[in-house]
Amino acid sequence: MNVTTIITMLGIGVGSAVAEKVLNAFGKSDMASFINISGLAGLGAMAVYFIVELIAKLGALL
Repeated sequence: MNVTTIITMLGIGVGSAVAEKVLNAFGKSDMASFINISGLAGLGAMAVYFIVELIAKLGALL
């Protein structure tokens, strides 16, 4: 994992958390829930990518 990936994941997490708080403050709780779910899905997709990349690297060693 390189620094760019870590910064990207941090940006997704912080951005979705801030957007969720702002939308909740304005009474848009349904949209805030969607932002929360999409932010978590983005982080989950990156985690799956890392696992697939790790499996590919381990497969290359064998």
